Amino acid sequence: TDLLTAELLDFKDDLFLFAKDRPFCRLDGEEFKPVTAQVSDDAGNKVSDIDGDIAISAYGRLWVSGVNGNYHEIHYSSLLDETKWYDASDTTGSNGDGGVIDVREYWPVESDSIVNIHAHNGFLYVFGRNSILVYANASSGDPAGENGIALQDAISNVGLVRRDAICNIGTDVLFVDESGVSSYVAHACLWC
Repeated sequence: TDLLTAELLDFKDDLFLFAKDRPFCRLDGEEFKPVTAQVSDDAGNKVSDIDGDIAISAYGRLWVSGVNGNYHEIHYSSLLDETKWYDASDTTGSNGDGGVIDVREYWPVESDSIVNIHAHNGFLYVFGRNSILVYANASSGDPAGENGIALQDAISNVGLVRRDAICNIGTDVLFVDESGVSSYVAHACLWC
């Protein structure tokens, strides 16, 4: 039943499957096989496999929420490398430039959690049920670098009713919030 809400993503001409409580997999021939990738804490201890069910492929990286059931963090892979994720004990940089964005303190509405992540026009939009976080510079190099990703706006009283209630139509993104169908263009004066 957990595969009913799985995400399928195209990344570097490979097909990946993300499902709740299962390590993510790559299509290898005719079957999906787990990818050896994990998140490590500040002491270098394995915290979790990358097992989230909210995922996108954007700006040369995989971005995933729901890892270990945590919908307050976004884990992102190293640039063009789905096997390298955050490892705080890596002081040499050999594990790439993967990282974690903790959005818990930035929600304009208390106790919101990530419902979806969306990329559009160089921005990363983090949808909660009752609010949206807008990150600029998502497409530029290392998100944790000097000119990396930065919170540009936090919008309250508009969110996403469920993960799949969103559609990119090229020039705009339509999504369903509590009041009905909304769009990025309709909210452009707030966001950009």
